[in-house]
Amino acid sequence: MRTDSQKPLKSALLSGTVLPMMVGAGVIAISVTLAGPPAQADQLAGYSKSTSSKNPCAAKNPCAAKNPCAAKGCNPCGPCSPCGPCGAAAGPELSDAAAAALYKAQKHGMMKAYKKSGLPYAATYQTWKRYNTVPYNSGTHGGRYVNNYANAKAGAYGKYEDAGRLPEGAILVKDSFTAAAAKGCNPCNPCAAKNPCAANSCNPCNPCGAAAASPIGPLFVMEKMGSGFNPASGDWRYTMVLPNGQILGTTNGKGSDKVEFCIACHAAAEDYDHLMFLPEEYRKK
Repeated sequence: MRTDSQKPLKSALLSGTVLPMMVGAGVIAISVTLAGPPAQADQLAGYSKSTSSKNPCAAKNPCAAKNPCAAKGCNPCGPCSPCGPCGAAAGPELSDAAAAALYKAQKHGMMKAYKKSGLPYAATYQTWKRYNTVPYNSGTHGGRYVNNYANAKAGAYGKYEDAGRLPEGAILVKDSFTAAAAKGCNPCNPCAAKNPCAANSCNPCNPCGAAAASPIGPLFVMEKMGSGFNPASGDWRYTMVLPNGQILGTTNGKGSDKVEFCIACHAAAEDYDHLMFLPEEYRKK
């Protein structure tokens, strides 16, 4: 994936390629391969230090001696999390053609799985406009391959950095999948031979995560709400749907604490209405 070392920092932060630098060196070592020149990495490292107090994934290395899932509930910063930006996803890197073929083969099954959530858009989002040419690897979504869909009210999203503030009712949906089926439990914990998260709800091998062999990842949703809904989120409601249709959490609703990291992550793009845009080489013009 291409990066431009001459881009200003804010622009660089909008790229999924470099944003994972914010999560801390320990996480990068296990779940993210950084693509980019040393100068850019140094620049982002400096940003990480200055924002670590706000970034929920910057504090500790999830591969430390202590249980990486010690936090109560579903720890979005732990490698066992199927929903967090730091969680590792199993599978090799795919060519664009291979990623497109894999998505085509399973896209209907993905929508069927998400539909179990009962959310209206979970059953229709694939009829909306897709803004990426082919699925691309997103380091900010656990190294999974993702697609960007938007409803009609979010049509300005296609202007990318010139999109401005999207209107109430705009919905952005990102589905995700891994490049290879998970093998055993826990496939996404690189820190221990045995799974320390067996009873944890964020374990994708447990009931909330569909079958262990499923390549389907979570569905990530941003829905613009009315003014005053949540100033910290820019009035966006974040919702995360697990592969079995269970809703992990939704802003200002049940499990709201489990999607707080979404708000913190997108706050880096506050000047762009909290929107993170896909890499330029995968954008539909």
